[in-house]
Amino acid sequence: FAARPTLVQFVALANREVTRGLVRHLFTDLEPEEAGGRALAVDLPLLTRVLEGMGGALAGGAPYRSPWGALLARADAKTTTDGYLLSEDGRLLFLLVAPVEAETTFLDFWRSESAGDPVEAIRAAAAAVRRDFPGVKVGVTGTPALAADEMRATRRDLFLASVFGFLANALLLVIPFRAVVKPAFALLTLLVGIAWAFGFATVTVGHLNLLSAVFSSILIGIGINFPIHFLARYEEARRAGKDARSALEESLGRTGVGVLGAALVTVAAFWSTLLTDFRGIAELGFIAGSGLFFCFLASVTVFPACIALEDARRSAPAPAPAVPAPAPTGREWNYLLGRPGLVVIAGAILALLPLAFVSRIGFNYNLLRLLPGGSEAVATEEHLQARAGHSTWFAVSLAPSLEEAERRHAAFAALPEVRRVEGVSDLLPAHQEEKRRILRALRPTVADLRVRSLPREVPEPGALAESLRRIRFKLGEEGREAEVAAARVALEGILARLEGASSPGEAGRRLAAYEGRLGADFAAKVRLLRRSVEAPPLTAATLPASLRSRFVGESGRLLLRVYPRGDIWDRGATAGFIEALRRVDPDVTGPPVHTFEASRALTRGYREAGLYALLAIFALSAVLFRHAGHALLSMVPLLAGAGWTLGLMALLGMEFNLANLFALPLILGMGVDNGMNLVARFREEGGGRFVLATATGKSMVLASL
Repeated sequence: FAARPTLVQFVALANREVTRGLVRHLFTDLEPEEAGGRALAVDLPLLTRVLEGMGGALAGGAPYRSPWGALLARADAKTTTDGYLLSEDGRLLFLLVAPVEAETTFLDFWRSESAGDPVEAIRAAAAAVRRDFPGVKVGVTGTPALAADEMRATRRDLFLASVFGFLANALLLVIPFRAVVKPAFALLTLLVGIAWAFGFATVTVGHLNLLSAVFSSILIGIGINFPIHFLARYEEARRAGKDARSALEESLGRTGVGVLGAALVTVAAFWSTLLTDFRGIAELGFIAGSGLFFCFLASVTVFPACIALEDARRSAPAPAPAVPAPAPTGREWNYLLGRPGLVVIAGAILALLPLAFVSRIGFNYNLLRLLPGGSEAVATEEHLQARAGHSTWFAVSLAPSLEEAERRHAAFAALPEVRRVEGVSDLLPAHQEEKRRILRALRPTVADLRVRSLPREVPEPGALAESLRRIRFKLGEEGREAEVAAARVALEGILARLEGASSPGEAGRRLAAYEGRLGADFAAKVRLLRRSVEAPPLTAATLPASLRSRFVGESGRLLLRVYPRGDIWDRGATAGFIEALRRVDPDVTGPPVHTFEASRALTRGYREAGLYALLAIFALSAVLFRHAGHALLSMVPLLAGAGWTLGLMALLGMEFNLANLFALPLILGMGVDNGMNLVARFREEGGGRFVLATATGKSMVLASL
C-alpha cells in the first residue's frame, strides 16, 4: 500500500489476503503459514473502518476519522480513538475539566455568579453542546460544580430566610403593639446592630464559611428580642401613667437588668465555641456572639434615642389617673399557681418524656440531600451513581517516589472497596523494555518504508465495487465472529451506495477526496512509527506538562486518585472505603476524607460547644443573680424547649443533618433570653405579681415567635 496508496490498491490487497485463506483462520482458529513460515492475519477492523470512511465520504459531509489506529493498536472497552474515558457499560463518556481557582473575599459570598466564574463557563459550554446536538445528554458535576450549587443554594436560602424573618418580625411587632412607628424603631435598631456586626466580622475574621454565613439569620431571630423587651416594658409604664422619660428609665433600668443578663449569657455561650477544635463552629460562635452584643448595644443606645425623639414631637400625655388601674395579677392562673408542686412534676414529665424517643433521631450525612433536587450537579452525580456505580469523588494518596506510587497503586487496586485507581503509571506503557526490543526489530523495515505520492487519478467506482463483491463472497453469509459480522455490514453498506449512485463521476470525486486524506494520514502514521522505534523510554519526567501536572506535583511527589466502589454518599460505605485506604496509606486525603472527617468534627464540635455553652450559661447566670437556684431556674426554658424539640423531631421522623444543626444556636439563644428575663422580672416583683401577666410575658411570647 505504501508503494501505491490508493483505495483500489487497498481493496485489492485486502481481497488478496482474504483469498489466501485468512478468513478461514478466523473461523477455524487455524494458523495457515506461507512457505517462509510467517503466520498470516487479516485486519478486519482496519478494513471495516476504511469501508465506513468510504461510506461517509459518499454520503457527503462526514468528518474524516483515521482508520489506522486499528492497525497500530486495538481499542479496548474503556478507550476510544477519540481519547474519551468510558464507563464500564460504555454508555457514559467522561471529560475532566479543571477550573482555575481564584481567591475570594468576604463580599464574594453574597455576590451572584459573574461571567468569570469557571464553573459557569463550563456549564455554558455544556449548554451549547446540548443546543447544537439535541440528542446528546451532557451534565456537569464534580466537587467544584457541587460546591458552586451548594454556595448558590446557601446564598439564595439565606437571603430568603433573612427577608422572611425580617418581614415576620415586622408583623409580630406591628400587630401586637398596634403601632407602626415604635416597631419600626425596633427594626431599625436591629438593622444597625447587624450592620455593626458585618463591619466587625469584616475587620476581625474577614470571610464567611458555610456555617458562619447563617449568623445573619441568628441575629434576626435573637437580636430583635432586645428591643422587644424594652418596648413592651416602655408601653407598660406609659399605660401606668408615666411620662416618656420615666417610662424609658423604668424600661432601661429594670428590664435592662434581664436583657443585659440575657445578652451577656448568650454572647458567652456563643463565644464558648472558641474552645472547640472545629474552626467553622468557632467562627460561627465568635461572629454570632459578637453580633448579638452589637444588637444589644444598639438596643440601649439607638432604640431609646429614637423613642425619646418620637415622643418629644408628640403633645404631652394626659396626667395619670389619681387611682391607677390595678395591675394584672394573673387570677386566671390561680389554680396552677396554688399547686406549684403539681406544676413542677407535670413540667418535668413533659420535658423528660420526649427524651425517650431521642434514640430514634438519626443523622443524615448525605450532602446531596442538602442541595436542591433540581440541581444539575446533583442530578448528574446521582445519574452516574445509578447507571454506572461511579462517583466523581475520589481519595488522594501522595507518594514520595515512583516505586512507592506503583506499590500503593497495586495495593489500592486489590481492595474490594476500590473501583479504580489512577496514577502517573497509567500514563506510562507497561513492559517498556520488551516493547522497545520489538520496536528495534522493526527498524530495518520502517527505515526502508517510503510512502509514494498519490497518483492523480479518480477511483473507478465500478472497479472498487467488483473487488468488494469478491471480498463479500469470500466472507460468506454465516459466521459468529463479531469482526466478520461488522465487516460484512460495512461491505453491504458501501456496495449499496456504489450501486445506487446516480452519478458515478461525483461518487469518484468524493472517493478521491477521501483517498487523499487516507494516504496523507497513512504517511503521517509511518513517520510516527519511524520516530517511535527510535524513541527513548517514557518516564514521568518526559510526559507532556499537561499530563504530568495531573499526577506530579512541583515537589516531585506523585498523586494517586482512588475511586470508591459503591455509594460514596452512604456514610457506612464511606467509612469502610476510608478505613480500607488507610491500611495502605494512613495519610490518605481527598474530598471523601475531608467530608467524612469534617462531619465527625462538626458533630463533635456541636456537642462540645453545647456542653461549654451550658456551663457558661450557668456560671454567668449564677454570678449575675448571685443565686445558684435562680441560675438553674433560668435554664429551665432552655432545657425544656430543647427536650420538646428533640421529641417532636423523633415523632415526625426528622433527622439531623449538616444544615439544620444551625438551629441549635437559635434554640439556645431563645431559651437563655426567656429564662433570664423571666427570672429577672420575678426577682424584681418579689413574687407579688404573676410574671407572665406583665409586659415581660408579652415580650417573651413575641420574642419566641
